Amino acid sequence: MKIKLLLTVLFVCTVVSSGLYSLTTDKFINQMPSMKNYRLLILGLLLALCSCNEKQNVTEKETVQLLMINASDLKPYHSTVVNGVSFDYVIEETDTIYATTKDANFKTIENYKVGTRFGIFPDSLQKLMVKESGWGYYVPLLSGWNAAFCIGNSCTDSLPNTQSKIQWFFKRKTAQSP
Repeated sequence: MKIKLLLTVLFVCTVVSSGLYSLTTDKFINQMPSMKNYRLLILGLLLALCSCNEKQNVTEKETVQLLMINASDLKPYHSTVVNGVSFDYVIEETDTIYATTKDANFKTIENYKVGTRFGIFPDSLQKLMVKESGWGYYVPLLSGWNAAFCIGNSCTDSLPNTQSKIQWFFKRKTAQSP
């Protein structure tokens, strides 16, 4: 209904504004191709005017990003920057259950950072390495942080070697941890 009305208005405006109402039908038809751009301009203006007064029915979807916090768990997360270091974290109820960073500016109290090679770890720490299939290897540090390594497509294709680099740090609250 609205489109028919708009086309009728457009036609009448075009005929009246161009003075073609006084021409014979043959002359009017011959003039139509030269008026094409003019008619398009009027149509565009009418559509713009009509659409300004109507409420738009727009549905917005909020995109939720998920963070893999272990080999089998994806959780929605938040991001923050503290002292120039970017962190992602997961909250359940009122408790932070996971925090992670890949930021090159982060350094643990043990002086490890993203990019530190596995070979730098003393043997005592290397022996503590944990494999979480499909998620990665990690070494628990005294600071409470875990230094994580992803080796290969599955992140656990092979053991880290002396040249493997820390790719991220994380803290994860488990049922056993305080």
